[in-house]
Amino acid sequence: MKRSGIHIVIFLWAGCTAFASGWESDSAAYAAYRPEGGRGPAEALADAEKALKIAGKENPGKAEMFDIYERLALAAYETGNYDLAMSYFLETLDYLSSVEEGRQAVVYNHIGNIAFRQGKYDIAMEYFPKALQIREKMNDIDGEASACLNIGSVLQRDGKYEQAEAQYKRSLSLYEKTGYQRGQVDCYNNLGALAAELERPEEALEYYRLSGEKCLPMKLPELLADVYNNTGTIYHYMNEPDSAEHYYRKALALLQPLSGVRQRLAESYCYFGQFFEETNRKDSAISYYSKAIDEGQAVNLPDVLQRALEKRSRLHVEKKRYQNAYEDYVRYKAASDLLNDPERTRHFTEQYMQYLFDKVHQEQLSRNRIQGIFNIALIVILVLTGVLLFVLFRSNRRKARDNRLLAEQKREITESIECAENIQKATLPAADYMNRIWRDRYFIFYKPLKTVSGDFYWMMRKGRYIVVAVADCTGHGVQGAFVSMLGISSLNKIMGNIDIPDAAGILNRLRTEIVHLLNPEGTDGRRREGMDIALAVIDEEQREIEFAGANNPLYLIRRHELLKMEASHMPVGLHEHIDVSFVATKTHYLPDDMIYLFSDGFIDQFGETAGKRYLSGRLKKFLASIDHMTPAQQADMLEREHLAWKGNLQQTDDILVMGIRLT
Repeated sequence: MKRSGIHIVIFLWAGCTAFASGWESDSAAYAAYRPEGGRGPAEALADAEKALKIAGKENPGKAEMFDIYERLALAAYETGNYDLAMSYFLETLDYLSSVEEGRQAVVYNHIGNIAFRQGKYDIAMEYFPKALQIREKMNDIDGEASACLNIGSVLQRDGKYEQAEAQYKRSLSLYEKTGYQRGQVDCYNNLGALAAELERPEEALEYYRLSGEKCLPMKLPELLADVYNNTGTIYHYMNEPDSAEHYYRKALALLQPLSGVRQRLAESYCYFGQFFEETNRKDSAISYYSKAIDEGQAVNLPDVLQRALEKRSRLHVEKKRYQNAYEDYVRYKAASDLLNDPERTRHFTEQYMQYLFDKVHQEQLSRNRIQGIFNIALIVILVLTGVLLFVLFRSNRRKARDNRLLAEQKREITESIECAENIQKATLPAADYMNRIWRDRYFIFYKPLKTVSGDFYWMMRKGRYIVVAVADCTGHGVQGAFVSMLGISSLNKIMGNIDIPDAAGILNRLRTEIVHLLNPEGTDGRRREGMDIALAVIDEEQREIEFAGANNPLYLIRRHELLKMEASHMPVGLHEHIDVSFVATKTHYLPDDMIYLFSDGFIDQFGETAGKRYLSGRLKKFLASIDHMTPAQQADMLEREHLAWKGNLQQTDDILVMGIRLT
């Protein structure tokens, strides 16, 4: 529900998880993969790994390779290892032409499914429609219904509720034509989730009742657990805690004995954590959030990690465990900033396969050596004794040499960082240039977290217009500084090619430039570094401000009254809304008005005494209380406020606030 912030499980449908093998071969690789009935997903994964190893020696056909990678992917998925499953499904794409269209659609659905579970909605919307096109072409009604259900799930996550509902109802209608019960269960559940998100609890309960009725005879405990969790969530929202706890416990009782359901189990722990938190059982809430975090960390579920870490951090604050709260908040920020690099998944798979190969190889060597191990042991002991004496003799000389090398490396690293700092400072607007424009009517409060910063400020005059910006780039330190220098050079390039600046147009061009620079043609992967930014075009003749922002707003304060100019809710960088234009707003200003542009570092700072973040509401009040002071005095007051709030805690992020007195 929107008011309570409670999370609802949305069902996806992969279309199929088991097929006829499709192999018509007597190869050893085929023979190696014949799992006996009743074997679990871990054993299935091991069997498929053996088949892949043998296939590497036999050089089988494309159809066989498709089967091997598909089975590897399905087995990895069933064990809850979504990174590995995604890697194997992506491998199958090289062999798609060798199999029939129906199996191609299944692969597309699986890739979209995993991407959805990991929060990669742009990738999900790339593959789900491909599956739908194939199903429609084949006149496969059940397959078409599953694709519609999946597309609706992504649309709901994206806030397109009417479109999502239309896809769910289309899916339900198709499943009713074929009489497929499992598909109808999923549709009712997702319609219930949508009604819940739109705060229509009675409608949601009715959908969940229909879903549960159809689910009971099917003997699918993990599916029924999702329905129970969602039902408990609605009762929780309706302030019926006994009914809510009853359904949450029923869900947990179904899931805990099962294997391969770690994502569902993590969600269930989150439900219980929030339930206990909101019924004032804080210790139990912390315990269940901790279980959710453990499960989410084990199978890479960033959505679960972000929710559970943020909530556990807040509970630690209430318990006055400020160090624990700070550590959870840092982990929460890391989960939020996690980069979804497909190359990382490929690398993980290669490392895992190498590990399996080395393990098998070492076991074989061990069997060959076991006959002579006792004879070798004595020789090894004598050799090691000699080596030890030799090492002791040389250790003092090596230590002195190593200390010299470490000192030299430290000096080189320090010089490199200082050089990077000087380069970054040189890219920022010069103080003389800013003083000629604003004189003593501006301030910049700038506190990088490290020597170099991911935050930057920028300004340029263009005729009667002054364009000013404050940006917060992905990461901090060297990574953030690199992106910030790309941002500054791109803004300079854009301004050199326009005569009359408009705020939204500048951000649209900046996004195109940043995405191109970080993802040049011919490179693998989709890099998502970018920035949040507040950018204002000030027309001094008309006394007008045009503002456009990427997640970061602008504050205008006039005689202690604050006006917030809203930003678009998307970054400058690769994003699912990359085709959506930034939106600009305009307002007139009066002499002596103050405007403020800032990154999120100031408001995200944890306070030692308060045990929580500073937050934007407190910043608004503070700025409104000091706007009558000179800009230099305001900068001093901001620094004092920050230090008093932070106390002895560490700074959590780069900090940048710019204030300008307009005339």
